[in-house]
Amino acid sequence: MVHDAILNRMPIPVHQLNLRMPPELGRIIGKTLEKDRELRYQSAADLQTDLKRLIGRVDKASSEAPLASFSKWRFERLTAR
Repeated sequence: MVHDAILNRMPIPVHQLNLRMPPELGRIIGKTLEKDRELRYQSAADLQTDLKRLIGRVDKASSEAPLASFSKWRFERLTAR
């Protein structure tokens, strides 16, 4: 059953599981979980580029609501350990 879900069912979009997650981070996570290998990241470097771009936008424009919420979300996750 789990194997079938992994192979054949689309995962629940992460923004539905965590409404505070920034949409761009949700898009990145969704791309990593994509069933079609042509639509997934082709390398770890490609994933790293998108993550760095997202973090860079947070650092440059931390006063903007969606990016500020990502910064807060990231901080909460890092300090919850």
